[in-house]
Amino acid sequence: MDFGFNITRHQVNVMRLYINFMTVDHVVCATVASALEMHEVWYDPNGADYPMQWSELQQRLTWCDGLVYLMSPEAVHSAACQQALYIAQSMQKHVFPVIVKPHTTIPSSLQHIDQINLSNGVTAEAVQHLLNVIFQAERVSSPNLNRTLVSHAGNSVVLQDGSYLTPDNVELVIEEAAEALDLGEYAQAVTLLECVKASGLDLYFVDVNALLEEATVALEQEIYWQRAEREYAPIVALMKRERTRELGREAFRQFRKYFPDYDPQDLAAMCQFDSGLQIEWCRIPGGEVYVERLSQRITADSFRIAKYPITHAQFMQFIEADNGYANSVWWDFSPEARKWRSVHPAPLLNPEHTDDMPAVNICWYEAVAYCNWFSHETGIMITLPTETEWQLAAQGNSTRRYPWGDEYNETFCNTKECGIRQITSVKRYVRGASPYGVYDMAGNVWEWCANSEYDSIPEQPEITDKRVVKGGSFISSRRRAQCDFYFALNPECRYESIGFRVIVRD
Repeated sequence: MDFGFNITRHQVNVMRLYINFMTVDHVVCATVASALEMHEVWYDPNGADYPMQWSELQQRLTWCDGLVYLMSPEAVHSAACQQALYIAQSMQKHVFPVIVKPHTTIPSSLQHIDQINLSNGVTAEAVQHLLNVIFQAERVSSPNLNRTLVSHAGNSVVLQDGSYLTPDNVELVIEEAAEALDLGEYAQAVTLLECVKASGLDLYFVDVNALLEEATVALEQEIYWQRAEREYAPIVALMKRERTRELGREAFRQFRKYFPDYDPQDLAAMCQFDSGLQIEWCRIPGGEVYVERLSQRITADSFRIAKYPITHAQFMQFIEADNGYANSVWWDFSPEARKWRSVHPAPLLNPEHTDDMPAVNICWYEAVAYCNWFSHETGIMITLPTETEWQLAAQGNSTRRYPWGDEYNETFCNTKECGIRQITSVKRYVRGASPYGVYDMAGNVWEWCANSEYDSIPEQPEITDKRVVKGGSFISSRRRAQCDFYFALNPECRYESIGFRVIVRD
């Protein structure tokens, strides 16, 4: 196709250009590649729909002088396209953003760069604009490390100064890689180490593979956090406005599937409040407790735990919701849970209990199903606490017998000695709170934990194993209300003395 370009081959130095695009834009890509024939152009015929191997991507981006990024709505939301862009920018390559479809949101990192608009077609004027931008970029030298590796083929690796990588100079490249890693220039470190590895040079004491793995993991994490930050920002904008908040909540639910550990503005709490599923949380810093039945000290990372056991009113929301208790999807976490649910289609909540009493007659399967439903509704990944987490929330980093101290006090909790003989409000015993302000962790109702009696974590035991319960109940002696005491019950047990509370891990 003849566009009548004004720039001729003798006016420019040939640049090596890598075209970053999605398969849906392959026709535009082929046209752009043809228009750039005066340069050395490469692109993957499959586009970013089928991401190439990490090592090949590194080699291609090391080889090129600039990245031509064909931006469409599909491309700017593609993890593979974003990864190539980020690595190219980290390597200080030229980036040429080309808009190929209308209504494309420009990534924030490219908004300050001159953009070429081909969304109305590949016109002569638009292509001329692209060539002019590339011509100007070619005249500006990009900063590089002193001896950056620029290409390799087989065992021949060429340095920036034109020399070859040899046993006599490999230590300089390793030094640059170590410096890049130390400075957080992970893409540069990966590039250098990939080339050292490709050279086949034997280093007896330096583990190049270990260095490369460290740099690669760091780069992948950096890309992960950058993408999380980029995707998070528009959700915040939706959540701030009442009219678009519901759209924001749904977007946040989807976001949390991919980025469960990124929520700097605590949108999870906003989603929870908006949905009417309010739970007060107490933050528990990480710590260590002695688990007596295992005869060992176990560490737990920081988390948030519900200030109170799940109440009658809160569990009723699960029962009454259109997509709640009756929805089979919440019970699909195990064949045993599905089987139990098919035999027990109705809950056993006592209608005479007040809203602020703990939900009781709850089996372990029901407690986990509630967590699954709540997580979906709010975008918060909530679970039952492990025994270690429960005990840490109850006693803190100490060996106190009860949440309030070592001495039993019947006015601080609801146990057998109190003579009440029934459950009470979860807010009744203010002075019985734990060091972190968590209520009702001694007496009133036993609380299910995630793990079995055979281990301290929930992932390992079989789903049918007995599950740990903690805290004692209104019919338990004060000994059973001590922080380190545990009991184990079959997961299908439902009693008036058993409830649960939930946590959110940081």
